[in-house]
Formats: sequence, structure tokens, C-alpha cells
Amino acid sequence: AAGERAAQDRAWRDLSTANIRFHQALVGLAGSPRTDELMRGVLAELRLVFHVMDDPRRFHEPYLSRNRHILEALQAGAVAEAERLLTGYLEDSLRQLSGAYAAKVPAGG
Repeated sequence: AAGERAAQDRAWRDLSTANIRFHQALVGLAGSPRTDELMRGVLAELRLVFHVMDDPRRFHEPYLSRNRHILEALQAGAVAEAERLLTGYLEDSLRQLSGAYAAKVPAGG
């Protein structure tokens, strides 16, 4: 809901924060303090990447509805579906982040 409000307000950094909180909550479902700590580090690094993106809206906005679908699958108890959705989401975001990074770093750099 926070992400949806941020998108409506065109507050892309707030949308980024909501997305990070969503993923922290997903990891929290595992009930593992070690996994929580690992994820905090990963998300901190991602936040740094998000701050230098040329077009944060283009990156964050498409994932907002995907977050909603993952949440709805979990609420419905469709864990396998949520896992499938999350796997696709992570694969797509990895490709997008890698592409954005490659575009910023000179070849061989």
C-alpha cells in the first residue's frame, strides 16, 4: 500500500523504500535472523544503486504490481505460485540492474 501511494504521488524514492520494506518482510517470513541480516546488507547495496539510476520510475513502477501479485498469492496460501512469481521477478530485476550497470561502466572497466 505504501508503494502504491508513492507511485500515485510520483514519489519514486518512497516507492523504492516501500519495495525494500516489502522484500525485507518477505525474507522475514523465513524466521531466520541470519537471513534477515544478509538481506539487510543486500538491500543496503541496492539502495545505493537505486540512488544513481537515471530513471527510477522506469525501474520501480513495473515491479509494484508484481509485489501486489506476490502478496495476494501468499495471502491466498498459494506458496508455490508466490515462489514462481518471485523467481521471475528476481530474474527480471537482475537482468535490468545488470544492464543498467553495464551501461554505466565502460567495457573492460
